[in-house]
Amino acid sequence: MERETLKKAMMECFKDGEFQSILKEIVAEAMAVKDAEIADLRDQLKKATTHINELEQYSRRLCVNVSGVPETPNESTDQIIMDLGKMAGVTVTPADLDRTHRIGKGTGGSPRIIIARFTNFSKRQEFYNSRRELRKPRPVRGSVVSTESAGKTFISDNLTRDNQHTMYVARCLKKEGKLHSAWTDVGRMKIRLREGGPTKIIRSLEELREAADPDYRPDADPGAVLAAPPSDPVTSVVGDTVVTSVADPGDTSAIDTPLDVEQRAVVKLSTDTLRQCTAQIGDIDRNGRGSNNKPVLRAVGCTQAVLRDGQQTILGRLQHLQTALWQKVETLKDAVKDIRQEVDGGGKKGALDDIQRGVDDLRLERGGSAIVLGSATRHDLT
Repeated sequence: MERETLKKAMMECFKDGEFQSILKEIVAEAMAVKDAEIADLRDQLKKATTHINELEQYSRRLCVNVSGVPETPNESTDQIIMDLGKMAGVTVTPADLDRTHRIGKGTGGSPRIIIARFTNFSKRQEFYNSRRELRKPRPVRGSVVSTESAGKTFISDNLTRDNQHTMYVARCLKKEGKLHSAWTDVGRMKIRLREGGPTKIIRSLEELREAADPDYRPDADPGAVLAAPPSDPVTSVVGDTVVTSVADPGDTSAIDTPLDVEQRAVVKLSTDTLRQCTAQIGDIDRNGRGSNNKPVLRAVGCTQAVLRDGQQTILGRLQHLQTALWQKVETLKDAVKDIRQEVDGGGKKGALDDIQRGVDDLRLERGGSAIVLGSATRHDLT
């Protein structure tokens, strides 16, 4: 049959109400399966992101941030920490310190934060718990830190980027009277909604909003991780700035054809999250090497493998969904057979025979992308 005749016959078939109803059912069923798969993948990513953040925070449990100490040329940050310890009534020796330094590049403005990593947790806790003693520091002869400066020093937990942002939002909620207090305890985030109320441990920004105000959004949101560009630098456990170069899992060109704009946005969000998880894991791995925290290092290695598998799983499942769509096409072909049986002898048999023969070569233009029906001529999805 000539192409124009086949095209005309197909158009007549597509105008048929029963045919349209069957087609809508097939598409709706396929989209329902895809939506369920996407929801499942988003849930897995959420759990993986939370687990990665908790691992990174645990790797920082030996660290503290010290703010407000003036900078001087050729200073010794180890000596600053030891002198602050003496002023607070705690003896800190060089053997207690793994590494100390200031974070970031000097700008000539406010003094940079000092990050101190201790060699053992008990000494870290002793130093951290004595921070209130610095409100009235003990005078120490020969100290590199003056008593005036020590009185303005603030000691805090060293938090991950996600947890820093969560606590920022918690402070905003406190200022607006939506919760009573918020604080961290060795990296664990805690809140109290009302004075004298129970203490609640939160693990993420989502849990904070669920507890205080699900619809709350601060005016400024400087720590939004998912909004950060893929090459955003990661601050390591000892404050080093590391730009991690990884294979870009956001390149979905091989599987974009059957996905509409909204679905591609979901895939992009998922792959961006995986990229950031990979960068954070690389950060933990770099700063964990050489330490004695072997359980954390083993957990990091396992999580790295899980993330690598996760990247492949997401792409594989999306390709599987494409294959499922082709299976629906086969169902459509069966539906055409049923229609032929119903109209047999009604004058449409010849046209439907042509449709059946031509369906393997039919191309439906959708969004500028050609989708080929039929196993003999469709594009290889792999």
